[in-house]
Amino acid sequence: WRAKHPLSSVPAARHRSVRAPILSSNRVPSTAHHPPMDVAQLDAEFTAVTLAANLDEASRTDALVLWRQTLEAIDRSSIARAPRPWIAAVIFTAGRERAAQGIANYVTVSHLLKATDSDMFTFLEHVKLLSNVLERVPQTAAVARLAETSHSALAKKFCVVSALWNKFSDVFSLALGQGAPNHAYFLQLAWMSFLVARNRAFPMANYSDEIVTLFGLIISTVSHVSQLAASPTREVVTLEQLCKSNDFSVEEVRAIDTSYVAPLFATVPNLHALEREYSEAYLAAGDFDEKLFLVRDKQLVAGGLAVMQSGTPVRAAVKNLRELKDTLAHVASTPSAALLAAFANCSTNPEPAISALVVDAKAAIRGVVSNATIAEQRIELTLKLFFRVLEGIVSSESARLGQDLSGLLGNAIFTRALLACCLEIVQFTNGIAYADGEASVASTNVDQLEPILGALHVHPYHVFKVLETVVKTEQYLPAALTKHLKVVEDRILAHLAWTDDSPLWRELARCPLRVPGQSASFLSPPGAGASVPSPGGMLNQFASGEPVVDQPAAPGVERALDFFARKLFRLAARNLLRICEALRIGTPMVRKATACLNRILVQSTALLKNRHVDHVVLCTVYGLCKLSEAEQPFKNIVFKYRHMEWNAKASCGKVPLDGGTGDIIEFYNRAFMPATKEILLTASRGAVPDSPYVDALLADTRPSPIKIPGSNVYLSPLSRNTLTAREPTHSPWASAMAMTPQTAALHCPAESPFRMATLEPAEPVHRKRLVFESEDSAAAVVASRALHRLSALGRTGPVRSMATLVGPDAKRARSEEETSDATASSQ
Repeated sequence: WRAKHPLSSVPAARHRSVRAPILSSNRVPSTAHHPPMDVAQLDAEFTAVTLAANLDEASRTDALVLWRQTLEAIDRSSIARAPRPWIAAVIFTAGRERAAQGIANYVTVSHLLKATDSDMFTFLEHVKLLSNVLERVPQTAAVARLAETSHSALAKKFCVVSALWNKFSDVFSLALGQGAPNHAYFLQLAWMSFLVARNRAFPMANYSDEIVTLFGLIISTVSHVSQLAASPTREVVTLEQLCKSNDFSVEEVRAIDTSYVAPLFATVPNLHALEREYSEAYLAAGDFDEKLFLVRDKQLVAGGLAVMQSGTPVRAAVKNLRELKDTLAHVASTPSAALLAAFANCSTNPEPAISALVVDAKAAIRGVVSNATIAEQRIELTLKLFFRVLEGIVSSESARLGQDLSGLLGNAIFTRALLACCLEIVQFTNGIAYADGEASVASTNVDQLEPILGALHVHPYHVFKVLETVVKTEQYLPAALTKHLKVVEDRILAHLAWTDDSPLWRELARCPLRVPGQSASFLSPPGAGASVPSPGGMLNQFASGEPVVDQPAAPGVERALDFFARKLFRLAARNLLRICEALRIGTPMVRKATACLNRILVQSTALLKNRHVDHVVLCTVYGLCKLSEAEQPFKNIVFKYRHMEWNAKASCGKVPLDGGTGDIIEFYNRAFMPATKEILLTASRGAVPDSPYVDALLADTRPSPIKIPGSNVYLSPLSRNTLTAREPTHSPWASAMAMTPQTAALHCPAESPFRMATLEPAEPVHRKRLVFESEDSAAAVVASRALHRLSALGRTGPVRSMATLVGPDAKRARSEEETSDATASSQ
């Protein structure tokens, strides 16, 4: 296989059998050729890397301090097996810390990769691992957050640039082919011209969410270079032809060309001048050198392979934007005559307030979108969508109620939430959107939601109230955008709605969540004629104004909370079911856990404040298993959870507690267990009655087979009939707890958070795979493995040290872990 591909420089360790298991994204690369080192050797290795990277004395001193803190915070044997990737991560993080303090940073990522003979995947993995290690030490918690932020930004940029390089190669081959004279020169000229034009268009390097605009820059740049390379024997490929071949709007590319590319080609570009200008920007940013794509350097080529095979993210983004523009082609960015007439029929005309909102929205969009030209395009598209959806809502509400809509249209929260939803849709269409429902990388720009809400002064809970209305009102919304809104909804339900300043708490003070089966909204099973509020019914709450705690809840608020609760219980049950299937917990226990979880969410809702729903889900699973014959160590549960493929997972290492933060075990012992002890004990005695709703809920949330991104490999969830209870296990700590018998039965032993995160589960679950052969199956699976690793960066926990050990190494490691466990137990 390697002989047929030009990527022979990729280390052989990355080329495994096609049917080999896809390993965790946090797996440390094999270190069989790196014998363990003592502290002196580790320091000598650190010094060698700093010299190879040409660090100045001040940078070296700061990095050395962080290096020593890292050695104290982690088992040194984990670093000693392969110290150079850890050293690179430490130097990078220390440099970012200096840059945050306004001190110039003279070392780049590419310098570090060259000094450590590493690649981007390994480097990004170790930066994330370093942040996980440092966050557990109070003195380095701030540095850990900086490392995590830097890792996320760098990984996102690497994904985007790799995808753009792939599209650039396609467009350039179409325009000039392979046999054109001076092909290498014009290839270099086109790529460098694109990089310089991009940096000029986005001087603050804030372009990771502008993939459609960047693709337009590529088409425009290649078109200009094609004209420079014209000869009597070769026909020039026009801009129109390139746009048509790539299904891109000619008008939009011409606008991009006029603003950014044409000035660059006003005179024949000087390649050396372009390289000098790019190098200045690259050195100032300290990122990876994108010129290395031209020579397929091994630092970047593995990442290029992954994204090139990843389901054409650039094409998907262009398709989403085109479909949205087609939908809004004949819509004005101002209120239509019908909408103005509806405004006039209100007792209080809302037009002045909405006009003021439009002014605020324009300022907010200009603040979110850094480029002025692009911001104006987003403003027009956002307002088109806003007024179209608003007109649809007014039409349906007038036909349904036939009454004055002043309360709804005059509600600033409603109009701002609707506008924020429309802006989020527009922003999403211009970012990366992977096709084929690949949930793990479905939308990398979902993080834009919070800046948008902050700019418009809207809380996520209010956006949740309008999401269903937008989807049902705008029935011609492209499918990818509807999926994205579902991702946004899940994220709001999981944690954004539960902040301490959320308006949800005021509504819950008047109308608490209701147990499924006691409310009319929960009498029918999901998907079988259940009572779901209509878009109009959901909007009634906005007409009644802000809730007052000492007044009874209005019917609109009650219906809205019932709808919210229904979505919440379904999300929680879905996540609980996936975790239980991964842990091979039997169906009776799953039913009991689901019913118990619903009771906890209703009776102990305060546990969710500033936390994630999955924190409660994980603790519920642990608590019930501990009281049954299928006890699960918390490290097993956390290990499985961190490898689940869904959006917006919770952090198990940083859970808010009174007076600070702690890990998931501290949350369980200090907050969850005292609040839910009676519920768990009652459930463990079999006192929770059977519920048709629970059965229907579990049937409705059973996941479909998961497709591995970029391949024809599927992971099939375990069948319900094959779920079996685990063999009983016994906790060595239970007899040592000085507590009441009931509390001791529920208490979680104080496992070390880092050990909990690094150990393999006691009984790993092996899932079967269905591999559908194709002519390029080997390349597809290699690419899917690479993308799977990259897509999970920043979402999963630290590396499991035993995941890479086989044979005698694994046995020796297990023996060491068991000895360590026994020692910890006796202490």
